[in-house]
Amino acid sequence: MNHTTRQLAAYGLLGLPLAMAALPVYVHLPKFYADDLGVPLALVGAILLGTRLADAVSDPLLGYLSDRAGRRTALVAGSLPLLALGMLALFHPPADRALLAPWLAAALLVTYLGFSMATIAYQAWGAQLSTDIHERTRITAAREIFTLVGVLGAAVAPSLLGGENAQGLGRASVLFAALLVACGAVTLYAAPRPLARRADRSSILAAIGLPLANADFRALLVVFVLSGIAAAIPSTLVLFFIQDVLRAPNLTALFLVLYFLAGAAGVPLWVWLARRAGRRTPGSPGCCSRSRRSYGRICSVRATSSPTA
Repeated sequence: MNHTTRQLAAYGLLGLPLAMAALPVYVHLPKFYADDLGVPLALVGAILLGTRLADAVSDPLLGYLSDRAGRRTALVAGSLPLLALGMLALFHPPADRALLAPWLAAALLVTYLGFSMATIAYQAWGAQLSTDIHERTRITAAREIFTLVGVLGAAVAPSLLGGENAQGLGRASVLFAALLVACGAVTLYAAPRPLARRADRSSILAAIGLPLANADFRALLVVFVLSGIAAAIPSTLVLFFIQDVLRAPNLTALFLVLYFLAGAAGVPLWVWLARRAGRRTPGSPGCCSRSRRSYGRICSVRATSSPTA
């Protein structure tokens, strides 16, 4: 079955606010809590690490739940209020400094739970809209177009709404919550429903072990982990680098937009290489190159910011 452009747009629209959620947490939040609110940076890092480890444990459980739930749409609908609440809490912290660390941890747990539940069910929803490989490509493309718009919007929103500070980030979180509700309502109401599927009655251990038994999946998982580390390093450090090394905080939005536009511009090249050399060949050197560049950024920051005699 081929879906209409309107149906694809209705499905893909939710990808816009979901993409907006990730960038503030990974890019703006560490600097906001460390520099603006005075929470020790090491403590912020420890809280981020701990909540992400908890998220790593909960994600397979959420996937298991999503496969056994009656409707993916119900999980998406239930996750959106959690995500909106968590994002609003993150960027509207209490005035009492003693409460900042536990507030950050609790808000992150709520945010990660809502985000994971939403993205797992939402992407599985898209995979079940068609069994045709070309139609699945159209579905994914529709979602990723809105994802790119959301990422670019998240990059410029704080600057347009007051700056990379408490005011701008607080207003951006309110805008995010409003967009999440509006886009979520459109997707839940107008997007096509997933195809019927056979219920999976396997145990949770069997369900988790099934993909791990696939050698190709294990190889892909290694690449995914390395690529994730390579993406996490610059995203966490970029605001510190722009302010403390480049001393150009007024250009933050421009740098972020250029970063993501460069990534989008490289997609045709990687697609062409994948067609010419196979999907595995381009990914490995690209991932390794990304990892080397991230490590190089750390070394250059340390060398540039080290005190001289």
